[in-house]
Amino acid sequence: MTDDVKIKEPPLFLMFLLICIGTIGAVLYTPALPFITEHFGISDDLSELTMTFYLVGYAVGQLLYGPISNRLGRKPALYIGLTIAAIGALLSILSFHLDSFWLLTISRLIFALGASAGIQVIFTVIGDFYKPPRNSQVLSYLTLAFAIGPSFGITIGGFLTQYLGWASCFYFLLIYCVFLIVLVKILPETNLEKDPHATKLKNIGTEYFSKFKDKNVVIGGVLIGAAVAFSYIFATAAPFIAMDKLGLDPSKYGLLNLMPSLGLVIGALTSAAFAKYIAPLKLVLYACVITAVGAFVMLVFFGFNFLNIYTLFIPFTFALIGQPIIEANVICLALESNRNKATTTAIINFINLSLSVIFVVLISLPATVIPLSLPILFVALSLFIFYLFKKLKDFHNAEKPKS
Repeated sequence: MTDDVKIKEPPLFLMFLLICIGTIGAVLYTPALPFITEHFGISDDLSELTMTFYLVGYAVGQLLYGPISNRLGRKPALYIGLTIAAIGALLSILSFHLDSFWLLTISRLIFALGASAGIQVIFTVIGDFYKPPRNSQVLSYLTLAFAIGPSFGITIGGFLTQYLGWASCFYFLLIYCVFLIVLVKILPETNLEKDPHATKLKNIGTEYFSKFKDKNVVIGGVLIGAAVAFSYIFATAAPFIAMDKLGLDPSKYGLLNLMPSLGLVIGALTSAAFAKYIAPLKLVLYACVITAVGAFVMLVFFGFNFLNIYTLFIPFTFALIGQPIIEANVICLALESNRNKATTTAIINFINLSLSVIFVVLISLPATVIPLSLPILFVALSLFIFYLFKKLKDFHNAEKPKS
């Protein structure tokens, strides 16, 4: 597109903030989970439903904005999504005043349905505007949103919870949504060939069905999902380990969550730096190894009952180095081989977030409340990641033209 039509380059900072709305929205309130549990008089397992419902909305939302952005444009899709997210934040605030846990749970679903526009539309914008290897570099830089967003979100949420109460987390999210609605005005429209039939149910079904048959897209989505699930599982389970088992207060827990962001930053910068020199599949392999090492080290520590803030956060931080490398390179591989960027990113994001839902549900089961369940699940995920990488590699080798 950049060779044929002169379009202003999308502001990197704005794309970053738009991706962050979903990640920050997911974890900002997690330091407040023990307080939400106490406020509503519910069990820890029940309070974790707020994360499960969020991830369900975040996954389903990916399927909504592909057709909308193809029909109306990328910017209108963002306006719609951010407005829905703002409504969800308002309902979360109301849940506090009405003392309704189930309203809070439903509001998290609504917020996620809106916030999912951020990642889905921005990944599509990258596919519209950039070509290899620049697309991989930009995606790698933007995956910093998955480092800085959650870490700063948890840190902010910890301080808000401790000093202003847990409802203040949702006031913050409401302000963030309004701020982004104003900023979207400066984002250039990259969809210059709008499809008036894109939102017809028959066309949506046909397009999505074809993508679900594409092994490159499906395997890639599951592989990314297994990597991203590390963050969501940790965000769901770690507050109870850190606060209930280790006695941390919300603000200290929030500050400690700056540590995992270091792993994601290192991974994102590494992926961007080596995108020109190392093939995407090889970068993904290296990332798989790094992730597995972090998971196994945590399992060893927890298995021998060495449970403290260092054995909880340092192995997890190391494992997270692989996440942005996997995400950026697998997405680029899929986008390069598919013309419909919006549908491709929608399916990949839907698959990867659906997988996160499954694993968050697993970690929320009553039998998994012991700390050891966390590294066991991480190790299982690591083995699954290696299996998926082999499948993806076999697929790409089979697709190469034979000389």
